[in-house]
Amino acid sequence: IKNLLNTYKMQAETTVANIRNIAFWKASPTANLDSESLQSIVSTTPTTGSLGGISRANTYAQNQVNTTTITSLGSATGMTAIHTMRAILGGDAKTIPDFAITTPNLYSAVEAFLDTLRQAYKDETMGQLGFDALKIGPNTVLGYDGNGTDEGCPANRFYFLNSKHLFLRKLSGGSMRFTPFEFRDNSWNATSLFLDVFNLTTNLPSAMGVFSAITG
Repeated sequence: IKNLLNTYKMQAETTVANIRNIAFWKASPTANLDSESLQSIVSTTPTTGSLGGISRANTYAQNQVNTTTITSLGSATGMTAIHTMRAILGGDAKTIPDFAITTPNLYSAVEAFLDTLRQAYKDETMGQLGFDALKIGPNTVLGYDGNGTDEGCPANRFYFLNSKHLFLRKLSGGSMRFTPFEFRDNSWNATSLFLDVFNLTTNLPSAMGVFSAITG
């Protein structure tokens, strides 16, 4: 019985993690049901649709997108494209992105190219947290994938994000609840989790961008 209960507990924890993962990466969030996702905030079609109820016909609701085909991100051409996007964002939004997310394959391609130049600098802070991450200028670059639909970075994408303008906001009227205190992670310290309802949002869409046509 104890083993069965532990199995149910692990399944519940995994399910909660997957729900959060899907919420962050869902391609088309359902209005009044799903939170905004990175794909909906940093869109590959930033002049159509709406963001937070604001029409993207308004330039202040538009992010940057590079639709030019990049045949090899892990190359001098690919690195030029990355630095060019950083410069565009810095000129348009007056602030440069500080982290980026792409797929594990594209991350590996960039890392391998920089390693041949002896310029593959790792982000030590992220490394201490268990994440393999590169530093490209001020950008911390991560390769992230999920286990299914709407989980992890979509194929052939590279997202430029700005932590100064990307927030989790508590939804008005959302109810908070706490889990019972219990021992976790082989620790003698009993902990309780609190669950709340938040939405991912931004106050400056133009501070973020995406490559939408990477082929290698």
